[in-house]
Amino acid sequence: MRLDFKISDKALQEGFNGLKPAQLRSVFRVGTRKGMLEVRKQVVANYKKAFPGSQKWRAIWAKNYAKKNKIGAYISLHKLNPKYDIGNPRLLRWLDLGTYERETKLGYNRGMMNDTGFFGKAVEAKMNQAEAVAVKHINEGLLKKAKKLGLT
Repeated sequence: MRLDFKISDKALQEGFNGLKPAQLRSVFRVGTRKGMLEVRKQVVANYKKAFPGSQKWRAIWAKNYAKKNKIGAYISLHKLNPKYDIGNPRLLRWLDLGTYERETKLGYNRGMMNDTGFFGKAVEAKMNQAEAVAVKHINEGLLKKAKKLGLT
């Protein structure tokens, strides 16, 4: 599930002047990942409360991405360790929002998933903190790059 947040900080915009796009991209990737890790911690905590005794929380991870004009991060499930594999990547969404009563074409009942809301609650609780952490790490990264290039 993707989360979008915008960072509008004047100090950051001033730091952009002397850096190349590739250098900025690397700084932003680190910052957004650190911010998403804050949200991930809360998602995992909420998952553990919603599904006590389950070890599947180990499959929840945060990953960053960079495309032409977009840099961001998202929280997803991974299949690296078969022991903790949840299976379908959409399961995180189903566990959060729930599903309706399902039946096969022959009329066999397949049940339903109740909504737990663990993901949405985590995002509401930690989004402001995630933005603050991202801005902090982006500022630190910009300062490091500027010192390395002799711009300060």
